[in-house]
Amino acid sequence: MQLGLVSLAPLFVCVFWSNIMLIIVLFIIGLIFAICYLGYRNYVARGLMRDNASDSFDNDTAKDVKLEKQTIRHELLMLLEDESVFTRKGLKITDLADMLYSNRTYISNVINDEFNMSFTDLINEYRVDYTKKILSQPEKRGLTLSEVRIMSGFSSDSSFYRIFKQKEGITPLEYKKKCY
Repeated sequence: MQLGLVSLAPLFVCVFWSNIMLIIVLFIIGLIFAICYLGYRNYVARGLMRDNASDSFDNDTAKDVKLEKQTIRHELLMLLEDESVFTRKGLKITDLADMLYSNRTYISNVINDEFNMSFTDLINEYRVDYTKKILSQPEKRGLTLSEVRIMSGFSSDSSFYRIFKQKEGITPLEYKKKCY
């Protein structure tokens, strides 16, 4: 009989340790679940607190954003009107963003919100107005339309004619003849 008990001892030891291992694994899984649950609950609570706290600052933040947009708008107008940056061939919104120490997306948003048009439309509007100014000056009468196009910042004759006609309803040549 003793011989039978001795041979069963390793089996009992194996079952005992496997049960201990199962308990340890279940404990670790439970601990991981508890940590994740508490972290999620804390994350949600902080998000709700942040939402409630931000409600009280919304008016101040909106005022700051509006002031910042107006400042960028003013600086942008200075670049366009005082420095005539629109006359640069191939001008990109990133070029303006660099000049204004900002980023492309923010400048685009300011142009859309403050001028109610896209960057391209804004630049083309300034270019067409500049073209009209040149064409209406008697001392610039001898300039060809290609020279006027280059001075105004348009990259090609076709875009120059197309955009001018789209904005003014007549071609640059018709406008030039109308002026003289």
